[in-house]
Amino acid sequence: MIERRKQTKGKICATYARTRKGNELEKKYVALSKEIKKSVRRDHRAYPDGIANEAQVAANRGNIKGMFNAMRRLTNNVGQPQFR
Repeated sequence: MIERRKQTKGKICATYARTRKGNELEKKYVALSKEIKKSVRRDHRAYPDGIANEAQVAANRGNIKGMFNAMRRLTNNVGQPQFR
């Protein structure tokens, strides 16, 4: 999808005159951009839900380490390695 948008942008830049063809290309480019932005928003919302489901499954199985690892990724609390 992103490659199609780049190709459309290249075609727009290659046309010198703003003709009907150029106008149609711009409409296609705008539509592709909106589609990409919707996809990114949807993926951004789905990511924490997936991790939360993973933590729930780990808790149901009794896998405490997996649950806490998922919670750590969810809260973005990675921590520093300890050297002794």
